[in-house]
Amino acid sequence: MIRHLPLLLLAIAAAPVRTGCTPARARIAISRLPDTSLATARCLTRGLNPPIRFRWTLGPGLTPVGPGAPRDEGALMLAVSRSGKKMSIACTAEGAAGASVSAATSLDPISIRAVELPSGAHPGLLTISGSGFGAAPSGDDGVYLVPLRGPSLRADAACPGAGWKDTEIRACAPKEAIGRSLQLRVESGEQLAIAPGPPLMLAPPLSQTPPLAHALPVAHTPPVAHAPTLVHPRPLAHPPTLMRPRPLAHPATLAHPATLAPAPMNRAGKK
Repeated sequence: MIRHLPLLLLAIAAAPVRTGCTPARARIAISRLPDTSLATARCLTRGLNPPIRFRWTLGPGLTPVGPGAPRDEGALMLAVSRSGKKMSIACTAEGAAGASVSAATSLDPISIRAVELPSGAHPGLLTISGSGFGAAPSGDDGVYLVPLRGPSLRADAACPGAGWKDTEIRACAPKEAIGRSLQLRVESGEQLAIAPGPPLMLAPPLSQTPPLAHALPVAHTPPVAHAPTLVHPRPLAHPPTLMRPRPLAHPATLAHPATLAPAPMNRAGKK
């Protein structure tokens, strides 16, 4: 897609003129010279009868190279200086039969300001806002969605609702991009711009969302039989009052063994 210098910026005339069987068209091809601030602009036409006269209109930051450089030829050498305004350039070509066509483009670098994801009203339609996209795409110009792995996916710039102008592009994302993390890039006139911010995640449209599975009917649980009413137990009778035990009688006081009198002895000398 992206090739090295020279850099070609292409612009197709918005209102082609039909001369005979071939519609007349014009486009501007710009080649930047490497490592310089010079560029060559060519007004390329198709369908005009020669001789063809050209007229150039240059915006801020663009000046012809050389004193008295003609502006009625099909090619023009330019000195490009940085400008805070749009560096636009336009050419008008007029054929021998009086038919004329015009083309315009810009030498400003392209940039992406914001990306609007698809909505319910326009499923799959991306809206890219920025500047320097050009009047219409040509060649490899387009919107590309680049995943982390695998080849890049090109958005459809000819789907219903799509459009292309210098400050806004509308294109439809392919189905393969749904549900993937992607980086959005715009290529226009051999220039590349990358959308700011984190990668995009495209959600599937509501019409493609798989319906939820129907829940199985829940069987009614039979009602629990009423538990029998428990009879409250009768209160226990008061236990009988326990009688206090009688105090034990004091034991007899034992006399000291020495004080005990010896038992009497009988005549035989036995106790």
